[in-house]
Amino acid sequence: MRPLSPLSVETGLAQMLYYIVNFKAFLSRFYSEKYIFPKKIWILYIALWSIIVAISLIWNLSSLNKYVFDMAEASGKSMFSLIQLTRLWNAQHSGVYTEITAKNQPNPYLDIPDRDVATTSGKMLTKINPAYMTRQISEIAKKSKGIHFHITSLRPIRPQNKPDQWEDRALRAFENGKDKAFDLLDDTGSGKVFRYMEPLRVQQPCLTCHQKQGYKIDDIRGGISITIPAKPIFELIKPQSNNTIILHICILLLGAASILLVLHNIRLRILILKDINERQEAVIEQRTSELIAANNQLKDEIDKQRRTETILRESEVRLSAITQSALEAIITIDNNGKIISCNNSTSNLFDYSVDELVGKNVVTLMPSRYKERHNAALKRFKSTGVYNIIGKKVELYGQKKDGSEFPIEISLSKWEAGEAYYFTGIISDISERKMTEELKLLNEVRLETLVTLSQMTESTTQEILDFVLEESIKLSSSKVGFLGFVNEGETEFTTMAWSNSVRQECMQKELPEDFLARHTGLLNHIMQKRQTIMVNDFGNFEFKKNINLQWHVELTRLMIIPVYDSNKVVAIIAVGNKKVEYNITDLRQLTLLMNGMWQHIERKRAVEKLNELNRSLERRVEEEIKNRRQKEQMLIQQSKMAAMGEMLGAIAHQWRQPLNVIGLMIQDIADAYEFGELDKTYIDDTIQKSMEQVMYMSNTIDDFRNFFIPSKNKVIFNVKDNIEEVLALIDKQLRNNNIAIILNNDMVVTQKQDLDVLGYPNEFKQVVINIINNSKDAIIEHKRNIKSSETYTGRIAIKVIRQKDSLIIAISDNGGGIKEEVLDRIFEPYFTTKEVNKGTGIGLYMAKTIIEDSMEGRLSVTNIEDGAMFTIRLRQDHKKCLNHDLTD
Repeated sequence: MRPLSPLSVETGLAQMLYYIVNFKAFLSRFYSEKYIFPKKIWILYIALWSIIVAISLIWNLSSLNKYVFDMAEASGKSMFSLIQLTRLWNAQHSGVYTEITAKNQPNPYLDIPDRDVATTSGKMLTKINPAYMTRQISEIAKKSKGIHFHITSLRPIRPQNKPDQWEDRALRAFENGKDKAFDLLDDTGSGKVFRYMEPLRVQQPCLTCHQKQGYKIDDIRGGISITIPAKPIFELIKPQSNNTIILHICILLLGAASILLVLHNIRLRILILKDINERQEAVIEQRTSELIAANNQLKDEIDKQRRTETILRESEVRLSAITQSALEAIITIDNNGKIISCNNSTSNLFDYSVDELVGKNVVTLMPSRYKERHNAALKRFKSTGVYNIIGKKVELYGQKKDGSEFPIEISLSKWEAGEAYYFTGIISDISERKMTEELKLLNEVRLETLVTLSQMTESTTQEILDFVLEESIKLSSSKVGFLGFVNEGETEFTTMAWSNSVRQECMQKELPEDFLARHTGLLNHIMQKRQTIMVNDFGNFEFKKNINLQWHVELTRLMIIPVYDSNKVVAIIAVGNKKVEYNITDLRQLTLLMNGMWQHIERKRAVEKLNELNRSLERRVEEEIKNRRQKEQMLIQQSKMAAMGEMLGAIAHQWRQPLNVIGLMIQDIADAYEFGELDKTYIDDTIQKSMEQVMYMSNTIDDFRNFFIPSKNKVIFNVKDNIEEVLALIDKQLRNNNIAIILNNDMVVTQKQDLDVLGYPNEFKQVVINIINNSKDAIIEHKRNIKSSETYTGRIAIKVIRQKDSLIIAISDNGGGIKEEVLDRIFEPYFTTKEVNKGTGIGLYMAKTIIEDSMEGRLSVTNIEDGAMFTIRLRQDHKKCLNHDLTD
């Protein structure tokens, strides 16, 4: 076989080089001219990057804004629940009494008989119903926190409770089935406000005040709107919003600068390649024509070829320089995975020198978990020619010389040289991007945890601590942890919660466990120095020897964070054994979570204290009611005894006449005997008349005895009949004092039941007798003090009047009236205008107590022209009378 001549060899190499250079030039020209070379195209890349950053910023700000709305709505719901519980407690106790002051006036819209009462010491009290209590709480909240509660209804009793436009829409929506209303509105007085509202449904205790409005149980009678200033809530996220905006601005600027730098470098490479290609093309064309035209000039052509080789070497040097100046790591390996070249950025990224890497297998730069997969992929490529990640961007982890791992992004391409093929990878460090993504994810997880924590209102403190500890371990990617409280003097630490893994390994089993601070070494140091501990090499930790707790597990990394309240350490959390190093992000996330936990626990403790206060208040109210009932029973007994004295006088008046008659008949028997008139007819007649007088006296005793028998149950009785029975008992007593009694009925009674009421008849008689006796005493005293006493006749008038569903009994006299300075005190216990030993001062007090407390009526007194008038108002509910169970 004839060997090739030098000319033919050079001609073949020149043609091959021409085709290679021209093909690369074609690709470079097409790519550069269309997408990279014109600088005005660069604006599109910057604009695209700006759009991506703007979308991320908008999404993050929207998430923060949604968190604000969720937090505001949760606050409104929590406040509504607390007010609802307070109102329900008030309603279940039929309201509470408080002292009447300048700021605490009686509620003019509370139309109930016992709205205002007086204590035994003369202190005036008024009843606070749920609505009035809600308004007073609202005034306190508005002054202290700017929060306003407004109870409202479409049918308000109080005009000020009329709904505004937003509340009106909410109330109508509630009637259509909606269970709440929440909006952010503009308030002309205080800027933007959150408004939250839920409906108020009628419960059994509510019917005391609202039954007459026609409400039934579970009806919607209105709602409570809660107005929360939006500015303080938005201020909470303002720093985070500003940080988010600044971060995105930095990312925008950094990304734009990187894009411009990359585009500039690519354009520079293209210009260099273009220049090289143009010169190579000219040289090759010139050399080829010379070789074909003149073989005799071989020596000159060889020299020219050498010059061409020199130019090519220079070109390679320039390309190498461009590669070395690239910010990304560029590595080329053969089909066996051996590194054949790499740039300086590779050395900087992996902490190896270039000489250390060239010739080694690329798995040197991989964590051990990727090595087997990489070798299998190369083996599969050799047999099938398929390598899945070529032409794609893949996120993996690289391994530095010291064994530490970091996230990378790799783009892999394949090229051939002859029968051999090679792989070139461009590797970027994406640690910052991953950190940003991880921080975003951690923020979301922390916010979800705080939201869940805020909903654990019924959970115990131990359940809350267990939940927070496990979430802290997840949030920091730790393996172990514990959480505990510090006492008031910071001398004792109480372990409250352990992670599940620690409970399995550790010697400590029982919780909680107390430790003296001075025995805990590191924890004592934290409480004294007020600092956080973050250790990523626990083996060389300087305080390791001071950790005296014998129950701790083996640690590799450790982070301990104190929780402060008013510059006092109140709690400590520790987590440990994270796979990678703890950083400032872990510290920040756990600090925020623990602060949220402590605030939640403080709120829970405040609620528990409030509940305990309510329970204590209930016990005190029960004791006061019991004491009051005992006092009332004593006063009733005293009143009975006083009335008994009056009744004994009445009995004396009632018996005086029949005793005189019987005495005269006995004397007449002696006279009849002397004159011989004593026969059977005379004796029978005398016996009959005597027995009539005895029966009259016996009936009188029965009447008085029945009066002193207390009425145990409410019964239906006729008011006019009871008044007539009282007058029959005291009529003679009044006549002996020259006092006329007049009973009028100013209504046309078609049926006897028209004057029926439901109550206690004997107690009602006692009230009438007490009032008449006071009028009698006033008339006697007035007669002694006037000049025309000889012509003066005492008069007591009783009128029974029916008005709608009420009976009014007016008892008036002409006894000169009551002095104005004592008129307001006439019903106070132990207050009397009579002389010493002539009045106890409890008769009128007991009369008012019986009418208003026992019979749900009203008793009042006013001065008239020539005396005083006592007015008794009793409710007359015929349906209630007809349905009343007399055995109740």
